[in-house]
Amino acid sequence: MQISVGAPKAFVGDSVTLTWATQQATSCQATGAWSGAQNTQGSVRVAFTTGGVRSFVLACTGAGGTVTDSAR
Repeated sequence: MQISVGAPKAFVGDSVTLTWATQQATSCQATGAWSGAQNTQGSVRVAFTTGGVRSFVLACTGAGGTVTDSAR
């Protein structure tokens, strides 16, 4: 599984695209600077309204267990 951020750096007022893909996962859950159930692959646009470092964490579960990845 891999999650990536579309830009290495973003400023207040900017937005970036998070993209992720998994193999053989049946469900995914987002935590950190985003939250909620996510598809096992996809993308979402995130706007930055305040400064600071953001950590986007995605945990996906399948037959082999749970795998977690993050992007900052």
